[in-house]
Amino acid sequence: MPAAFDDLPAGCAFAGADVADEGMHTIYAASKDKAGNKELPKSQTFRLDKSRPSASLSATGTQGDGGWYTGDVTITTSGTDLVSGPVTCTPVQPQTTDTAGALFSGSCTNDAGLSMNAAPITIKRDATPPVVTVTG
Repeated sequence: MPAAFDDLPAGCAFAGADVADEGMHTIYAASKDKAGNKELPKSQTFRLDKSRPSASLSATGTQGDGGWYTGDVTITTSGTDLVSGPVTCTPVQPQTTDTAGALFSGSCTNDAGLSMNAAPITIKRDATPPVVTVTG
C-alpha cells in the first residue's frame, strides 16, 4: 500500500472506478484539500464474482435392470466455484422406499450468494423381490 498521498500514482484522481474482471481487487484512495493538506492513503480489498457456481446431482446405490435401483439410494448435490468457493449445496437426499419415479433437485450457492440449480434426476427404486405362486 502506498505510504503517503504522494506515493499514489500520478493522475489517479477520479470520481469512480470501473472494475470488470472477476477476482480480488484493491482500491487505494486519499484526498487533498485546497490548502494542500493530504490524508494518508486508505485501501479496500474486495472480490468480484459475476459467475454462478456449477451444480450437479449424482445417485449412488445398487442398480438393477432398466434404470431401477434395488435398494436404498443416496442423492448427492455437488458443485464448485473458482472465484467465490467453497460452495454450499443441498444436503444429501435419501430414497429409502420403493417408487416408480421420484424427482430430485438440488442447488449450490457460492460465497457471493450466487446460486445454480442442478439438472433434476428421477430415481426408480424397487427393492421388493417378485413372488411366484404355484397352484395345482
